[in-house]
Amino acid sequence: MSFDHDFDYGEGNYFSDYDRNSEISSGIDSEDFSEYGVQELRLPACQCEQAKSSVLSHKDYSREGRLSKHIGGLHDGSVDSSLSVDISEDDKLADSQKTIYSEPFMREYGLVRSLLIRAQMKGGKTKGLRQFVNKYFPAVPHVKPAVIQFVTFRQTFIESLHRLSITDEPINLLIIDESESTLAQFSSGLHKHFTSSFAAFQSMMHSAKHLICMDANLGNRTYYSVQRMRRFPPHLHWNQYLWAKEDLFYFTTQIGDWLASLLKAVENSQKIVIPVNVLKDAKLIEHHIRNKFPNKKIGLYSSETLPSTKKEHFNDVDSYWGDLDVLIYTPTVSAGVSYELERFDSVFACFSDNLCNVETCRQMLARVHNIRSHQYFICFRLINECHDLLVTTDSISQLLHDKRSGLYQQITDFALHFEHMVDGNILFYKSNYFYLWLETERLKNLSKNNFMLRFVDQIHYTGAQVNLLPTNGREDITASNKVYRDIKAQLENEHCEAVAGAPDIGRDTALDIWEKMNNEEDVPLTDRLSVKKFNLRGFYYLDEDEKINGDFVKKYSKPAVKSVYDNLEVITHEHSLDNALQKLRGQEYTKYHDILGVYDYDDENHSPPNYTEGRDLMNERKSYITLASNIRNMLSAIKKHLDKFIYEFEVSPLSTRSYGKCMVYRFKNPGEKTVQINIPSLEIRSSSSDTSSTSS
Repeated sequence: MSFDHDFDYGEGNYFSDYDRNSEISSGIDSEDFSEYGVQELRLPACQCEQAKSSVLSHKDYSREGRLSKHIGGLHDGSVDSSLSVDISEDDKLADSQKTIYSEPFMREYGLVRSLLIRAQMKGGKTKGLRQFVNKYFPAVPHVKPAVIQFVTFRQTFIESLHRLSITDEPINLLIIDESESTLAQFSSGLHKHFTSSFAAFQSMMHSAKHLICMDANLGNRTYYSVQRMRRFPPHLHWNQYLWAKEDLFYFTTQIGDWLASLLKAVENSQKIVIPVNVLKDAKLIEHHIRNKFPNKKIGLYSSETLPSTKKEHFNDVDSYWGDLDVLIYTPTVSAGVSYELERFDSVFACFSDNLCNVETCRQMLARVHNIRSHQYFICFRLINECHDLLVTTDSISQLLHDKRSGLYQQITDFALHFEHMVDGNILFYKSNYFYLWLETERLKNLSKNNFMLRFVDQIHYTGAQVNLLPTNGREDITASNKVYRDIKAQLENEHCEAVAGAPDIGRDTALDIWEKMNNEEDVPLTDRLSVKKFNLRGFYYLDEDEKINGDFVKKYSKPAVKSVYDNLEVITHEHSLDNALQKLRGQEYTKYHDILGVYDYDDENHSPPNYTEGRDLMNERKSYITLASNIRNMLSAIKKHLDKFIYEFEVSPLSTRSYGKCMVYRFKNPGEKTVQINIPSLEIRSSSSDTSSTSS
C-alpha cells in the first residue's frame, strides 16, 4: 500500500491504493520526458475529427503571436467567438419551450416541470430563484412545508448524495445550482460512493415534480441530461444581457510580463485577487509577494489548507477575506463560495492548460465579485501539446466501440460499464451516465485542443473587452523571469529537504494518516511529508537504515524518473525484451480481467472491481505498441545511464538487440476448463527492419 502525492505539482486529494504500475502524476513539464523519447498515446490521424479553431495554425506562430493574431481577429470581426461557446440546443425547442431575451434584470421564472436558467455571472439568477420559491412554495403556518432539495457543485455536498434516504415522499422542487459543474463532478474520479450517489441523483431527477437547473455556462450536457432523466421536456429561460461589457481583460503567455505587472499593482497598494490552478505556482507567487512586501496581509487557500480552516473561512468569507491585501486561491475554492463586497481592485490569474478546463477556470474568476477597476490580467501557462482529440460525442462513442482503438484507448472513468466480447468487440452499457460521460469528455477535449484561444473566445462572448497585455520594460521582464526561476528552485529544494527530514513512519501509521486525509480531517504538514517519504522508500525498496537526503528526493520523486525505473526494473530482470513485454502483458491482463468485469458477480468468490484499483489502472492504461516504441526510444538513454542504474539499483544489463513484440490477448471463453488463451499477435519489427508492422 502506498499513498503517494506530489505536493509540489498537484491540487486535490488523489490518495489511492498503491500500484507500482499506477503511479499518480500531475502537472509535470513535458520536457521531463525529452531525454527518454517517451511519446504519448495518440489516435491515428484518420480517426481524428477536429474542430479547427478559426484561422490559426499551431505551427505558424509562437504562443504569444497566436494570441495576438487571434485577439486582432476578434477586434476586426474575422474570428467568431461564439463558436467556442457551448450552448444548449435552443434551436430544437419550440417557441413555447423557451424564453429568450436581453434585459438588465431577470424576468420572473415560470412554474414549469423542467426549467433551465442561463444568464451571465452576476446576472441575478439566485435572486430570481429566491423570488420564485417565495411565490410558488411559500411557508404557510400549520401546513406541511414543501420538500425542496438543493444540489450544489460543492464536492462535500454532491459526494454525500448516497446518504439520502430515497422514500416515496415526492420532491416538490429540485434545484441544481451550477448544473454544468455539478454534472462534471460525477466524472471527477473522486467519488467514494459513486454508484449509490448517482443512483440517488437519477431518482431525484426522475421523481421531482419541478426541476430548476441554473448555470452561466448552461449547455448541451445539462440539456441532454435533463432530457434523458426527466419525463417532462425542458423549458429554457435565457437572459442574454451582457453584464460583463465593462470588464477589461489583458492576456499574455509571458510569465515575466504578468509577474512584473502584478508586483507593480501590489506596490501601488492595490488589493488584488490571484486565482491559480496549479498549487506550485500559487506557493511561488505567495512566497515572492511575501518577501518583497512583508507588511502585506496575504491569504492562500489550497488543497494543503487544513479542512477545518477552509470550512470556517468559506462559511464567513466577508470576515476572513475583508482585511486581506492579496487573496490567492486554487480550485479548492469552488463554486458556491463568493465574496460580494467591493474591496479588491483587480484580478491577476495564472492558468495552466494541463489541469482544469476553460469553464472551470472561468468559474474561479467569479469567486470574487465587484472588482473596482473591472480589470483582469490573465497569464496562460501552456504545457499540453495534444491538439487532436475528438470533439463530438458521436466520434468519441465510435472510438470506444472500435475493437482495436477501444482496446488501446485510455479509459479514465471507472464508472463506465463495458466488456470485451468473444469476437473482440467491445460492448458498452449505454446508461444515463454513459451519455453524461460522453458530454464531459467532449468538453474536456475541446479545452485540451485549444485552451488559450477557447478561453479568450468565451470571455469575448460575454461582451468584455479583450486585449494583449502591454509589455513591460525588458529589464523588468528579465528580472521577473530570473526571480521566478530562482524562487521555483528554492521552493523545490526546501520541499525536498523537508521530505528527507520528515520522521520515518511504518505502514500502519501511513494507513492512519491516509484515512484521516480521506475523511477530510486535519493532518499536519509533517505527517503528509512523512507519507511521501514512506512512499519513496517503498517504491525504490530502500531499507530503513538507508538514508534519504534532499538530493535523492529531488531526483527520484519525479513521475518521469519513476516510470523509467519501473520499466527498467522489468526489462533488465528478463532475458530479452520479448520476455519483458510478455511479463507486462500477463500483469496487465489480470488487471484488465478485474476491471472489465468479466467475473460472474453472483459468484461469492469474486466481488466487483474495487473503485480505487479501477481508477488508478484506467488512468495509466497504455498501448503495448506505444510501450514497445518507448522502450526502443529509450535505448540510447539506457546505454548512457546503465552503469549508474546498475550501481544504484543492482540490476542486470539488457541486450539491446531484441525485437519488440506486442501481444493482443483475448479473454478465454467462460466455459473453458483449460488455461489456453487464443492469441492473435501483432509483431512490431525493429526500426532497422525493411518491412513495416504486420499482423497474423
